[in-house]
Amino acid sequence: HQQFEQMVQNLTHTTMTCSINIDELRHVAILIHHSMTSVLKRTLWTTFLKSGTGLLKTKQQQQESNGLKMWPSLLKSMIKSCSHINHTENDVTDEICLNIVQTQLRRLEYQYEYYQNELKEKIKPLSNYEITIAPILRTFIQQNLQSLQIAYEFAIAFIGYEYEDQRLAFQIKQQHKLNDHQIQFIENLCSHKYDSEKSQQEVKLFQKYLEEKKLPTLFNSINIPLPSFIQTLDDPSVRQDLIHRHQQIIHRYKNDMITIYRNISEVYMCDAQKIFDDSMAKLWREQHSLPIDQ
Repeated sequence: HQQFEQMVQNLTHTTMTCSINIDELRHVAILIHHSMTSVLKRTLWTTFLKSGTGLLKTKQQQQESNGLKMWPSLLKSMIKSCSHINHTENDVTDEICLNIVQTQLRRLEYQYEYYQNELKEKIKPLSNYEITIAPILRTFIQQNLQSLQIAYEFAIAFIGYEYEDQRLAFQIKQQHKLNDHQIQFIENLCSHKYDSEKSQQEVKLFQKYLEEKKLPTLFNSINIPLPSFIQTLDDPSVRQDLIHRHQQIIHRYKNDMITIYRNISEVYMCDAQKIFDDSMAKLWREQHSLPIDQ
């Protein structure tokens, strides 16, 4: 709230106008925020769809795959977590995933168009909107969406790693005649590789939060109430100073929590990498112990 009002003051100063209605501008900002958020969501759900229909293109793969169709574990977890849907792991079928993803994409498309139409109506009375107001508003909103954007980028990268691991396992099974032991070993190896890549991304995620001095959206729910005695202080300057200190303490606490999460993730990353390396070493030993014709 305070950041927005400060932005409006800067905007008024920059545009040399005093006729900006802060409530109207706030409504415009909300519509832009909703539009940008819906774009982020559509990117994630489009990635779900591509993965589930075998059209996902990963960094390791230069061309789209027409073979493996895999619905990401993140999507299945989201489906199972819905209170109005009671599914077990085996109940989350391809048909259910496809229907939910397509429905969600249609809903997001409708929402985006609705926000855009509302935005067009709201900005009509604003003179020089595209030249002076829009760039400042968009920059402000993008800065406040960075934490959410980081989270979505992480989720999409997460899907890509999972898809690539499963694609490679699928290729190996298709190209080689494997016994049950070998199939299980390959699946475990892919699982270890997936855990290793996931943990690396988590470390990068928390490190990015620290570098950009942004807080995960999850931390928005952390709210330490202001001590009641502060509000009853008669001296407004003392009261405001204590409120400011209280906010600083909460902010430091959240930053410390990110550092702790990052450190824990680094430990898990090392453990996951060691497990994967051990699995690869075991595979190497088993391969070299086979007869030459195998």
